[in-house]
Amino acid sequence: MESDSITDNQKLIDDFARDYQKEHEQTVSDWRAENPAVNRYFDLYRAARLQITMGTIVKVVGVIIGILIFLVMFLAGLSGSTAIQTESGVNFFFGGLLSGAIFGVVVGGIVFLFGVMISAIGQLLLAQADTAIHTSPFLTKEEKARAMSLAYRALFRPRRTTSLDANTGSIFSNG
Repeated sequence: MESDSITDNQKLIDDFARDYQKEHEQTVSDWRAENPAVNRYFDLYRAARLQITMGTIVKVVGVIIGILIFLVMFLAGLSGSTAIQTESGVNFFFGGLLSGAIFGVVVGGIVFLFGVMISAIGQLLLAQADTAIHTSPFLTKEEKARAMSLAYRALFRPRRTTSLDANTGSIFSNG
């Protein structure tokens, strides 16, 4: 009997959430037309995300370049060592292996670090955008949430207060 009331309550909550979402859904173009300040922040977030993506691409390319350099040097050392079946061939193989590892790590690492720097600049841009939106007197709370791509209900729901649980003496609760 109790599980039926829980399911009924859950259905009511789900129906309310769907109705709320339908009432408050607007396209980006609707928001862009209402407040030009939101338009600026949409573009700022788009540029920051693009910069982070570009940094990620550079990091991946750096790893791939490092692996390719190592493989090319490894194969060159391998082919050189099979052509010369002597002690110098073994030295040639290990020389190619060692130089490929060092050169691959250095070149790939430098490119990877450039990617980290590019992504970090994008993250700083996101942080500055968050600060600018948070302190903007030209935006309502709902516009701030939209500009930051946050869900309005999740952002402005009442916060739980923390207090000591009488039974366990812990600040953590199950609710």
